[in-house]
Amino acid sequence: MEIVLEYVLRSIRYALFIAYYIRGESENAKRLRRTIVRYLCLTQVFVFRDISVQVQKRFPTADSMVDAGILLKEEKEKLDSIKLQYNKYWAPMRWIHAIALEARKNEIIPSDLFYWKLCSEIDNFRYNLQLLCNYDWVPIPLVYSQVVFLAVYVHFIACLISRQFIVSNNTSISDLDLIVPIMTIIQFVFFIGWLKVAQALLNPFGDDDDDFECNYLIDKNLATSFCIVDNYDRAPEVRPDLFWRSHKALSASTNTPLIGSVANLKIMTRNQVPSASSDRRTDDLEKTMKRDMTCQYHSEEPIRSSIQLAQHNTSQIKYFVLPDPNMTNNNNEVETTRL
Repeated sequence: MEIVLEYVLRSIRYALFIAYYIRGESENAKRLRRTIVRYLCLTQVFVFRDISVQVQKRFPTADSMVDAGILLKEEKEKLDSIKLQYNKYWAPMRWIHAIALEARKNEIIPSDLFYWKLCSEIDNFRYNLQLLCNYDWVPIPLVYSQVVFLAVYVHFIACLISRQFIVSNNTSISDLDLIVPIMTIIQFVFFIGWLKVAQALLNPFGDDDDDFECNYLIDKNLATSFCIVDNYDRAPEVRPDLFWRSHKALSASTNTPLIGSVANLKIMTRNQVPSASSDRRTDDLEKTMKRDMTCQYHSEEPIRSSIQLAQHNTSQIKYFVLPDPNMTNNNNEVETTRL
């Protein structure tokens, strides 16, 4: 149902494409734009006449379309001259391509890219109408719907007899007398309701109140498309708006920005979790120093110390001036510390 509705309501989109690709303020350009959108609506009427009861009643013949103004007499004669026993949905689409080619030759369509894009959109419109015909040509088999309807009605006829409360001498007085079959009534409401919905969905282009208003769609698409192509490039003058110098919406009543739930959360320093990578680097450095380095304080010259590196069975001595934290006695005795 959603796909069918999407294909039905796409005519206005193509009118916007036509107003964009076919440029010019001349009478010829305006006439070309109006003719193309009218041919699109004409093709839609041709398709709806074959799949919708409402449109078939409104436009039973081609003369009725001439009276409505969707089809001209010359165009009707052109259609009648086509000797074909099948439908002629393609004829208005072919006329649109011929008009677009003429507009490209007269530079009303400014580039070949615009011409190609316009033809592609027209073909897409024809493809969508073809899908509507396909859905109508291949309906749900009649036996499926008849079996479902018959099964539902037979089920409740059987329930009407089998679920009656029978009064007998063996019936206990303390038992609850279910005079009203509540569960059967609930089942009846749900099953029959679903059945009616399925019946309405079988033919969405019918003549019921729940079906598509195809006549309204035809009138709306035609009037809106004409309005779009007639108001070609008529935009209001660009001026500064009320928010030119302000970044706040004047109509905002409450301040509920779309931010994360913990974006404004304040974390105390003592509660912060240290980085795992920094802890790992610190542990690796301590292990390396304990394995490969020895710090030694000299008793003769306390202010000099050495760091002995034990790497690859070699000894490299480097001297640094370091404070002696263990120099607390008067004899300047220093202990050797292994890191």
